[in-house]
Amino acid sequence: MNRSEKRSDSRNIGVITTYISEYIFPKVIQGIDSVLSKNGYGIILKNTDNDTAKEYICLCFNDEIAFMVFQLIEGMGPKVPDDISVTGFDDSYLSANCPVKLTTVANPKEKPGEMAADLLLQMLIDNGHRKSFVRNEIVTELVIKDSCKKR
Repeated sequence: MNRSEKRSDSRNIGVITTYISEYIFPKVIQGIDSVLSKNGYGIILKNTDNDTAKEYICLCFNDEIAFMVFQLIEGMGPKVPDDISVTGFDDSYLSANCPVKLTTVANPKEKPGEMAADLLLQMLIDNGHRKSFVRNEIVTELVIKDSCKKR
């Protein structure tokens, strides 16, 4: 088996953080590790000791936060994407209107509402009880724009 085949079978997920010793990070890392291990994954942990030369990507909860992070980074001097990559999540209008178009993840905006309404109606039919576990998946799409650079 060659090296690339081994890598594709990996069940590890990397987590990069600034300081591990700060009061909140150990609990956050424990939470991540707990969920990953329950689902058959391992965690690879790396900290940067707040050395910005080691920090080159910022994954944001949504495009609004990514836009604000972009503004903060640019205000401090580093350039997106040359010095640091920034990604959002939700493919909002902000991803297209940022001075550097934000790489983001598109997800169907109505689908979570539809799924919640369907579940609520089913619970009403079942007198508020679920007879089985419900798992819903929403298909997303990576939208590569200008805010990320291969390193």
